[in-house]
Amino acid sequence: MTTIINASTSTGLVQTADTSGALQLQTAGTAALTIDSSQNVGIGTTSPGYALDIAGNMNSSGQTQLGNLNVSSNTLSSTSGPINLIPYSGQNIYSKFTNSGQFIV
Repeated sequence: MTTIINASTSTGLVQTADTSGALQLQTAGTAALTIDSSQNVGIGTTSPGYALDIAGNMNSSGQTQLGNLNVSSNTLSSTSGPINLIPYSGQNIYSKFTNSGQFIV
């Protein structure tokens, strides 16, 4: 079981508890955010496998840092050397330069 905090439209805030060490926030009875006993955070998933595990698309209006990789304003850059593009097994990577000089993968 999980400790659940649910925003109910009829009764306000509803809380249930157990001893699993997990916390779950719900909206309309559906899990929106889960923090498990390992402190992994899941958005849209009830069993996160990483420190931050997002099920679905993610949007960031600012700079996103992924290790040594920066993603900002449609630009991909590295803070430590070249960016290696490694395809999934059996897949190909296609790339080209556009007329405006952008490199597209």
